[in-house]
Amino acid sequence: MAGATVAACTAPLTTTTAAAAPSATRIVTNMYFGNTAVTENGGYMLSQVHCPRGTVVTGGGFRIEGFGFLVENSTPFNAVDGGPAVGWSADGFEPPGNGRTTLTAVVMCAS
Repeated sequence: MAGATVAACTAPLTTTTAAAAPSATRIVTNMYFGNTAVTENGGYMLSQVHCPRGTVVTGGGFRIEGFGFLVENSTPFNAVDGGPAVGWSADGFEPPGNGRTTLTAVVMCAS
């Protein structure tokens, strides 16, 4: 760049130390697997899994074994509309002709 001026940075680097955090609460997260839905020649599949009482849902998903599965939903669900999530649900459709396919919902729960 013609006519550009570059200034040297000569200021020393400084570091700051954050105050010590209050005593940490231990959070334990576990993974749970739901029922395994199976289809031999296509069709709708649903798998759900609940977190144990006293824990909270922190995430989830599903595991598929097979080919061609079309996921429609993978989402937390609650026991009461508008209430906190209590588990994870996964569902979808396997087109005919793809052979044996399994679907298993997975949920992460923290206590």
